Amino acid sequence: MESLRICLVSYEFPPYGGGEAVYTYDLMKALQSRGADVMLITAHHSKLTNENNHSTVSVNSITIPGLKTTSFMLRASRKLREISKDFDVVHYTNDYCGFGSSRARLGRPVLATIHHTHSLEAASVSPYLNEGPFRRIAFKISETLTSRMEKSTLKNADGVVAVSEFTAKNALAIYPFLKDKVSVVHDAVDDTRFSPNINPESFRKAWNLGNCPTVVYVGRLAASKGLRFLIDSFKEVLLAVPDAKLVLVGSGSKQEQSNIISQISKLELRSSVILTGRISAEDLPKAYAASDLVVLPSLVEGFGLVLLEAMASCKPVVATTLGPTEEIIKDGEEGILIQKGDSHMLAESIKLILQNKTLANRMGLRGRRKIEEQFSMNRWSAQMLEIYRELE
Repeated sequence: MESLRICLVSYEFPPYGGGEAVYTYDLMKALQSRGADVMLITAHHSKLTNENNHSTVSVNSITIPGLKTTSFMLRASRKLREISKDFDVVHYTNDYCGFGSSRARLGRPVLATIHHTHSLEAASVSPYLNEGPFRRIAFKISETLTSRMEKSTLKNADGVVAVSEFTAKNALAIYPFLKDKVSVVHDAVDDTRFSPNINPESFRKAWNLGNCPTVVYVGRLAASKGLRFLIDSFKEVLLAVPDAKLVLVGSGSKQEQSNIISQISKLELRSSVILTGRISAEDLPKAYAASDLVVLPSLVEGFGLVLLEAMASCKPVVATTLGPTEEIIKDGEEGILIQKGDSHMLAESIKLILQNKTLANRMGLRGRRKIEEQFSMNRWSAQMLEIYRELE
């Protein structure tokens, strides 16, 4: 069978961005491993390596906050119209970045991935924002505009991939026109990159962790991630496990980082909470390996790729019950699921695992087994290729 020619389009791509960047990177690798011819169109800031034999086009975007993604979308669409004849399928892997693009405009079928709807994110985060009236108005305007771009992307696409059953149901409730064109394909993880065989010593030494029990969070430093509740909970954790460390891996806006640092200082946790900032792709598996427990306290998630990375690393997890997390974790099996925004329940779950190595090891092994059985890259790429061929 002739190799498919696929063009992925994403504003985010490692080393910048979050879960959607990783999704694009992993999908590219998985498709290439199956012999697909893959090109990527991404923003100019991406620092791509030669290891994956990428064929990439970097599109400049306006650097003014609020206009960066919009300018990227418009310029990426223009570039696609110039080169679309070289592909069989165009796939927008970033939420809403296919604004205005369609088969009629590009001459090729269009697939769009939806990670979560932006109205869901707004509804989940808004009650927890401690902002003034002007910031709240700006937040509402941004959410409205983003939702309109999201609707355009989904309506113009020939097919839509939702990363979880939860995301699909939420999207269908908002956009009934998706009924006959949405498919659910769970994310996957590279279980050779994230594995129990990674040596954690260099990471532990770099951050002076010693032999301390270590809780790791990986992700953006953002209000939607529920970090204020995680930091609150750690005060209680330290009463039972006084030498425990909380390591926050990731970066965020200056405002959000300032909020986190202020909260850490106020709670007198400066010696127990470590902010690493964004770390390299090489060091990320070591961060998981250095952990005794991985926590995802999010207020909203479309899927929860961090959970897969933790489970592949054979680590127990504590996560909030959000819908998609229940599609990954069975409470009490691979980890513990708690209600969002509940610092006390979060602290109790962290203490339970840190103080019971037998339980932690059992959860870690079950998580690794589930990754191998249900979330392999091979399964993921096969499903995606089938969807591409159905669109041709």
